Order: sequence, then structure tokens, then C-alpha cells
Amino acid sequence: MPNIYHYTQIETFNKMLGEYNSNNPNICFWATHYKFTNDPTEYNFGGYALIRNLPKIEEELNIPIYQRFSELLIKCPELFNFLLEYNKNKPFVELIADAPMTIQEASYLISFSENRDSIPMWGMYGGNGSGISLGFCKEKLFCAEKMIQDDASCDFIQCLYCDEKNESVMFPIEEYMICKDLYIKLTNPKVIQSLSLLYGVDDYTKHPLYYKVILTIISEMFFLIGSKTKHKEYYYEREWRLSISNHETKAINYRDNSHGTKVPYVSVYIPFCALDEIIIGPTNDFNASKKQLINQLKALGIEFDSNKIIRSAAPYRTNH
Repeated sequence: MPNIYHYTQIETFNKMLGEYNSNNPNICFWATHYKFTNDPTEYNFGGYALIRNLPKIEEELNIPIYQRFSELLIKCPELFNFLLEYNKNKPFVELIADAPMTIQEASYLISFSENRDSIPMWGMYGGNGSGISLGFCKEKLFCAEKMIQDDASCDFIQCLYCDEKNESVMFPIEEYMICKDLYIKLTNPKVIQSLSLLYGVDDYTKHPLYYKVILTIISEMFFLIGSKTKHKEYYYEREWRLSISNHETKAINYRDNSHGTKVPYVSVYIPFCALDEIIIGPTNDFNASKKQLINQLKALGIEFDSNKIIRSAAPYRTNH
């Protein structure tokens, strides 16, 4: 399984190792509240991708007709209009601004990229080429739920990319698999079967309380698909996210952004052993930066293979 990458600065990486010791051999990340990501259209377009793929997903999984969400959306156009059309014309963050979601229930995100050595990524997140790209083993990040507090929930997700014209820039099979994975996670057949037994009906449209429960599930599907959807102009990022929610209030901290706004974040500790390689940015002094990193790691008692500290191959410079 290929690595995924987090672009940052050497100085920031040094701070991320500030709590490292033999009892805490971890890298500390700050997972940021989802409302403070750099794409203001997030959560707006995910429903379109879900609707595109829902009938095929439910057909492939042999979901009974009367338990299909795609059928529910057909039978209840007012729900369809609310979840899609209303969201299209109003930012999702406004729709949920008054919702009963506490600060600890919201999603906090850490971003990674499939791009190992990318000029656009260096420009946006790697100090205009003077930073570093930290390559992590994806398999070890999949075990992230073991790295956070017991009562929090954690998910490792691949982003979708759409736009206001309901257009996707992803391969159809790629988008389909992401939507299918989300569907399976949220619509456990045993839960649906339990609801049928509990309310004594198979067709959820025949019992108002059953309908409300199903409606809650599909609403959560729309919310979560939004949490992994970005505008297609960000497709170059090929982003994966570590998404954490349901933190204890005491775990939430605040930092000031460049506009002086208080940004909520939570600390997430990822084992240093998940770090597989470090790429030094194309505008950096490679030899000096490599020596700095090696000395920094040795001072913490970390023996990192120097052959895995690599020079960027991106043809990029800023002295012109």
C-alpha cells in the first residue's frame, strides 16, 4: 500500500515532536475543526455524488426495494429537494449553524495527500518549496482509532471532488467505491433488520417512527459525504483525511489564525514508526536541511534511516 504525505515546514515538524519521549514515541498533529478548512464550498456538493451512485450501490448489495434509500428519495421528493436543492443554494455550514451539534461532536481533520512530491502542494502547503513532505505508511494510519481517546470516533477517508454543476473530476469507479464504503459503514443490514422487528414492519414508509429513524440515517449519510467532498479545483491535492469527532470538551484547544480568529483543534498522536520517509522541498538547501533533520531526530533518541531523507525531484525554484 503506497504512502500518503503531509506537507509542512521543518520548524513545524520540530514542534510536532515537542512531546516525544520514550513513553510517548509519537508525532503530535493538530486536527482542525472542519469549518476552518481552506475550501469554503466544503459540504455543499457531496450529496450529488451520493445520489449518482445510490441506486447502483443498493442494487449490487441486494437491498430489498422497500428498504432502499434511493426509493425513499423518489417517494419523498420534499426530502430530495431539501438535501440537494436547498443545500446547493445555501452553504451547508449555514444549514447546520443552528443544529444541535456541539463543538466536541463536530469533525476535526488532519489532511494528507497521495502526492509525494508535487509542485502545487509545495506551493500551497510546503512553504513554497522550502518545507518538507512527510511520508506515512497508510496501513498504520488506518489504525488511527487506537491513537485517540476512547470515547472519540475516528475515520480515515478519501476525498471526493465535485462542483456546483454536479460534475465530478474523479473516475466513476473511484467515486462509486468511496460512496459504497460510506453506505456500508452507515447502513449496517442488522440495524435495518432490527428496526423492522422493533416496529413490526418491513416497509419503513408504513410506520412514522421507523421512517424518522431511516431519515436520520440518510441525513447522516449526506452530512458525512459532505465531510469528504471538496471543490474540483482542489483535485490536484488527492487528499485523504483523518477525521475525528465526539471529543471530550476538555480535549479541545484553540489557536489564533492569521485573521485573529480562534480556531478549535484537538491534538492527535500518531506513532513515529508510521513515518516512512521525508522529502525535502525543492527550494531548500538539501544538505543543510538533511543535516538539521538528522540532528533533530538524534537529539530525541530517534534512529531514522538517513537514506529515507530524500531530495525533491520537482523542477521548481523561486529566485527568478
